[in-house]
Amino acid sequence: MIYIVAAYFLFDLIVRYWGEVRPALISNPNYYSLIMSIILKVFFYFWMALISRYILSFFDTNIKYLVVFKIILLPQLVNYIPGKILSYANLFHLAGSAGISSKNMISFIGVNQIITVLLSLLFGSVTVFFLPSLGEYLKFAPALFVAGIFLIHPSIFNRVSAGAFKLFKKMPVTFHAKTRGMVSILSLTLVGYAAEGLSFSFFLLTFADINSSIFIMSIFLFSLARIIGYLSLIFPAGLGVREGVIIYALKTFLTLNVAMFLSAGYRIIEIAILAVLSLFCLTIKVTLPEEKFGKA
Repeated sequence: MIYIVAAYFLFDLIVRYWGEVRPALISNPNYYSLIMSIILKVFFYFWMALISRYILSFFDTNIKYLVVFKIILLPQLVNYIPGKILSYANLFHLAGSAGISSKNMISFIGVNQIITVLLSLLFGSVTVFFLPSLGEYLKFAPALFVAGIFLIHPSIFNRVSAGAFKLFKKMPVTFHAKTRGMVSILSLTLVGYAAEGLSFSFFLLTFADINSSIFIMSIFLFSLARIIGYLSLIFPAGLGVREGVIIYALKTFLTLNVAMFLSAGYRIIEIAILAVLSLFCLTIKVTLPEEKFGKA
């Protein structure tokens, strides 16, 4: 029921407040900015699949790029309807079909989730320079980042992982990344977040007359809003929570109704892109992994 309510909330915002929002929007939407927003969002999904494949390589797993893209993207759409539990079930099902062991997938998820939370908070924390009031909510971000970087260091992660697998009487999985590999993973991930943030900023530019400060702030704001929504476990894909963070920040510069419209509108665009890419994923044949290739 909560999924239906959250989805209804987004579409109801567009319909209910359209009459009030329309005069506040620019009379001629910048469709070039909208196209750029969509292109950058699509790029983000393909880019993150590339990073996922790179991380998997450090677990002695070599999967074709398009297969990884399917494994990573389809559960994101599933997340909107059944929720996180079935989303992960779908993820493990697709990974198993590609020959990825559950142990390797659990280890990959562990590394990937830590990196996602840490870098999203770090990247999103830049928003504080534009909205100092957010500093109260992000004061623990630096300590969390340091602790997380320590945890994903290969030597520490492998010890924690070995202890966890020992509890279930399973052979441990080794994370083979060295310092150069970790720096590459973190750097590539930040590039992806920058592209996603730019996508959101260009969407704002499509319908609202925003200045350069709001444009730049929105790049970092989206990353912060996304991770807060992601950490809200009971909401599908952070539906409603992410929008709340965006509205809280944008209402400082725009009217409340316009901020609500823009946050909900971008979510709808995002779901549409996921739906189209998911159709593309259905054409991708899942095959067994290739021979192992060298580690960075």
